[in-house]
Amino acid sequence: MKYFGAGLGEVHKELGKIIRKADCLADAGRLFSELHGALHLSEVSGGEENELDRLTGDLEDPEYAVMVTSKDETIAWALWHIARLEDLTMNLLVSGGEQVWNREWARCLGTAVADTGNAMSDDQIMELSKALRPAELLQYRSAVGRRTGQGFCSCRRHGTPCCI
Repeated sequence: MKYFGAGLGEVHKELGKIIRKADCLADAGRLFSELHGALHLSEVSGGEENELDRLTGDLEDPEYAVMVTSKDETIAWALWHIARLEDLTMNLLVSGGEQVWNREWARCLGTAVADTGNAMSDDQIMELSKALRPAELLQYRSAVGRRTGQGFCSCRRHGTPCCI
């Protein structure tokens, strides 16, 4: 959340506080939907142009792999990381289905890395970031977002109504 959108960090913190409270499921769904829409391209969220659209709209491919300082990550890594986290948590853990990630996506993106990248060193982040193909990375991220939207809307586990 440190990269995107004024106020998104606060929304994320609030969601973290209420997500496990049974009497707050409707509010948690609303907050999740707000974050999901803000962190995906507008083609996925169905909303107006957002900060992610503006960020990626005019980036050159090499700019996705820039790491300004050792305390930063690259844009490619950040997009990869949140896509993999969403794919794993929403598709495997929440909906109990299959993740979007597969051998074909690995081939298209140019990497065999399948984890979230949490334990990567700066050198590994740079290696991954240079290997990833930005257009395909955005397509994967959007595919994950669409799957989450479908799964969240039809979540039978909690009997919650469609929130995305």
